[in-house]
Amino acid sequence: TIYIIDKQTLNCVPFCSKPNCKHDNAQCAARTRSQGLWMYQGALYVSEPREGTTTETNELESYTLYKISLDGSSKDEVRYVGMSLMGGFIHRGYYYANDFDGVRRYSLTDKEENELILKTTSEQDYMIRNAHGNSIYINITRNNTQPVIEMFRYNLSDLSAPPISVGQMEVRDDGELNELMPLYISDEGILALDGVTANNQTTVQDFSFFWLDKDGKEKERLDLPKTDIDSYGLCGSITADDSYYYRFIVPGIRAKKEDMEKSILHIYDRKTNQLIEKCSFYEEYGCLYSFVRGDDRYLFIEFEPRYYYDEDGERIVESDPYRTLCVLDKQQIGNGAELRKLLHLTQ
Repeated sequence: TIYIIDKQTLNCVPFCSKPNCKHDNAQCAARTRSQGLWMYQGALYVSEPREGTTTETNELESYTLYKISLDGSSKDEVRYVGMSLMGGFIHRGYYYANDFDGVRRYSLTDKEENELILKTTSEQDYMIRNAHGNSIYINITRNNTQPVIEMFRYNLSDLSAPPISVGQMEVRDDGELNELMPLYISDEGILALDGVTANNQTTVQDFSFFWLDKDGKEKERLDLPKTDIDSYGLCGSITADDSYYYRFIVPGIRAKKEDMEKSILHIYDRKTNQLIEKCSFYEEYGCLYSFVRGDDRYLFIEFEPRYYYDEDGERIVESDPYRTLCVLDKQQIGNGAELRKLLHLTQ
């Protein structure tokens, strides 16, 4: 279900303008099984599984892309598209999708235009990770060579031009992992993590954050304070706005329950790099799933059910079947900012 949130009251209601609607049919603007939600040129877009007899046609176009008006009054079919494994993007007139055979893009205006821009091979897989400005960012996963993962920036004006490497991940035979991976891309540049971990990513040897330019060249290294969690595991992510850095600190792979309980959001002042707020979340809301910078005031964060790993390395998931959507009011930063629960979301 798609919800709209009132900026003043933070009340959440289904994104539907029809009276007495139960939000249980494909014609309802709020009802969706989409893997993503995108705003583009004054409308919302969702990609949903095709239903009925149409599912027997082209298996590479097994989903339908819909355009929804911002008042929730209309939901119109745009075209058939691919499944989009691990999400997709709408950018500059195209829907980009991770399909079984590679990365495809579909025109929003020509229903017949369907282009395979990067084809998966036996040696490597392609996955689109971001789109910004005149560029798309693609992860290449290699099956037999190093680096095992490398991120490239492709120029949309000339996709045949050699792409520029902006990040990579290498795994050594002893289990040590070296990574330089972009985490956040904006007009300001690329905010990236440079880290070295050992013991299958459970022990951090060194790491730092820094800004890259659009070609992957270092602009500024950030001197953010280290924490006790950083000494034995490194996951989570980081994002930024004009005033703050928001770093989600999560223990490494296969962390035990007592370690997962230390998961926390740290907020740093961009002028001084000083830590000014801490927000714990594991016990009350669960494990970090994703986050979105809503606007200048709000940061929205989605959590999945709590999990941890036992002594045998088995993943233990708590029985709560819901994800939780929370919001952080940036106006409270520096005065005891707290996460506020907005919704319970079904898995």
